[in-house]
Amino acid sequence: MTRNLIVENLPRPLHLVIVDDERGITAFIGFVARERGWTVEAAVDEAEFRLAYAGQKPDAIALDLQLGRSDGIEQLRFLAQDRFGGSLLLLSGMDERVLSAARERANSLGLSVAVSETKPIRVKRLHDILEKIERDFAPASAKKSAATRESGQPASVIHPADVRAALESGQTELHLQPILNARDRSVTRLEALVRWRHPIFGMIPPDRFIPIAEQDEATIDALTFWVVETALAHYMKLSRQGFAIPISVNLSRVNLHALDFPDVVAAALEKRGIPPSALSFELTESAALGDPGAVIDILTRLRLKGFALMIDDFGTGYSSLHNLRHLPFSEIKLDKSFICDVLQSRDSLTIVKSVVDMARTLNLETVAEGVESASEAQFLTALGVTALQGYHFSRPLPLDALLNWLHARTPAKAEAHGPDVSG
Repeated sequence: MTRNLIVENLPRPLHLVIVDDERGITAFIGFVARERGWTVEAAVDEAEFRLAYAGQKPDAIALDLQLGRSDGIEQLRFLAQDRFGGSLLLLSGMDERVLSAARERANSLGLSVAVSETKPIRVKRLHDILEKIERDFAPASAKKSAATRESGQPASVIHPADVRAALESGQTELHLQPILNARDRSVTRLEALVRWRHPIFGMIPPDRFIPIAEQDEATIDALTFWVVETALAHYMKLSRQGFAIPISVNLSRVNLHALDFPDVVAAALEKRGIPPSALSFELTESAALGDPGAVIDILTRLRLKGFALMIDDFGTGYSSLHNLRHLPFSEIKLDKSFICDVLQSRDSLTIVKSVVDMARTLNLETVAEGVESASEAQFLTALGVTALQGYHFSRPLPLDALLNWLHARTPAKAEAHGPDVSG
């Protein structure tokens, strides 16, 4: 067997608990995991699972959604209550809609789902899944151990005051991810994404600290305005080198409590002589469900001042059509959860095609985020998506790296378009 260099470099073996009432499945997954250097425990029902979980807290859990008298959703609630911080591999012999719903529920509970997979699962696929989890744990394990040695506290303990201190001490960075025109692959916009480079814990992803910042209005406002100010500085440097590319900034629902927000932003641009077209804002559906009067007031005034508005993660909220009807969005971003399996899932394809057709009728632009392959890009272009964003083109980059990427990029020929699926 090939040496598993990832596992060898971990501080300790990763521990897997397999929860499945089919003993053949637990034996199969356990054999593959042990081959890779994991320690493994198996449980065939809820009682055995709780015992195994209490004995040695697992780094990962392979959880079948059907467990005889109990079910996987009950176990997800238990894990969320216990604040399980490892990875989940959700398994089911049922259809993909059940798996998708279970994954959504796990995400809503704050659990980390590495993958959701229909049974039976193939050997190569299982190796790929375990390797993905190993890679996720490799840096995190070392950082967590170092943090515990330094302070006796887990690395996950973050408070709003820590975020404010990071802003003041220069630990935050702004990375930019290109968004490309689907037809000619020209860069039409850059999304601003904040990163926190902690001196002990390393790079902390935004989904770890932004929800913490949102617990305090002053903190999330300070973070948002830091992003706006830094984005404007980046825009000016890009413009001086011939890349006057608009930048989009994500807004938090908490930012929409101050009615003077549009005035503060407009003043920041006017101070630098930058036109409103240089800056746009993205807002998730869930963020748009706050105080409807204040949200409509602020977003309408932003549009009146010349800023474009995108509704982000479209399709994951609960009142999409209502939002499109009453809020002044100019663009829709299709959530990456639909894009990642648009080539395999009939349901995802139907949703994406319906949204693109609706947006075209309403004269709205559409962006597909999370594009990771040429085949996805071609297929989405053929569907009529107007812009593309994802790792296939570029990861979010620091400013200097982005400038190198832009300078190195020749006027590329547009990729061959996929089959006509617009009919």
